[in-house]
Amino acid sequence: MSEDRKVVIRKSCEFDGRVVDLAPEDVKLMFKTACIVLRDTGRRPRELCELRADCLEFDDGEYSLLRDDRKARRPRRRLPIASQTVEAIKRWL
Repeated sequence: MSEDRKVVIRKSCEFDGRVVDLAPEDVKLMFKTACIVLRDTGRRPRELCELRADCLEFDDGEYSLLRDDRKARRPRRRLPIASQTVEAIKRWL
């Protein structure tokens, strides 16, 4: 594996300031989930990395993705998302 790829995976596996070793199948699931969320929500990669573990909210029969809008200084903004995206996030979490 190239050194650049190791860095990307290593940075992607940082939780609470510590690096967590993930099994190859978990890394694959993480990247698959990231691609689904990026595709379905239009979020930027950096915004995806900033999502919290409690990023899903269920209200009135619909799920929303909670995100912080730092530029507008609006924390916990809600973005309606499809059920397939919700399921992908739940599988990863």
